[in-house]
Amino acid sequence: MEHIEQFLRQLGLHQYAHAFERNGYDSLDILFTPGMDDAEWDRLGPFLNIPRGHILRIRDARSEEHTSELQSRQ
Repeated sequence: MEHIEQFLRQLGLHQYAHAFERNGYDSLDILFTPGMDDAEWDRLGPFLNIPRGHILRIRDARSEEHTSELQSRQ
């Protein structure tokens, strides 16, 4: 889970790390899989009880510079 927590910490959203982990989203690989389309992200927010704006920030960060940096550490 530490990679998820690091990623969320960089976004200022680390308070959601346990919500992701409790629901099986315990790897960056899961969040960054091509199967995570916009519809999946739309469902994920309410499922994890995370506000839409925060979900969008997490979703959009997938393509940002720090995402590839974190993945290279794995």
